[in-house]
Amino acid sequence: METRKFAVLAAVLVTVFLAASPLRAASGLPSEEGRDILIISTLLRFNDANLSGNYSVLRDRASRQFREQNSLSKVSGAFKVFRDLGINLEEVITRDIQPDEDGETAHGGILRLSGFMDLSQYRMKYELRYVNDRGEWKLLSINVDVKS
Repeated sequence: METRKFAVLAAVLVTVFLAASPLRAASGLPSEEGRDILIISTLLRFNDANLSGNYSVLRDRASRQFREQNSLSKVSGAFKVFRDLGINLEEVITRDIQPDEDGETAHGGILRLSGFMDLSQYRMKYELRYVNDRGEWKLLSINVDVKS
């Protein structure tokens, strides 16, 4: 059990470190590892925002287009149901990402990543869109759905 706790803690620390550093897209699309980092770091940021009720980091780390189209109150309102139900998605860090058949597409400079993860209480589906901003993929839109 102690080893499992350490492994999870190490994974969290690595993810936090990688999420804090810019994910560069100098050679075009991100690698498979880069896509996983984008997905997990975005979903963890989303989860933290829902649990705390503070969406400023999620919004501030997103693309300029996202920030221009979404005030803090709009983002907060869009995910109110997650807060009201106390949905906690932090276990995404330990689950396998299951991309949709067409789970990665790139058109017009927009990268779309979609798929699902089986969590202990939910099947979580996600669709995340990113835009490349000076070599870094930034969130353009987020759609997350959970089913029991």
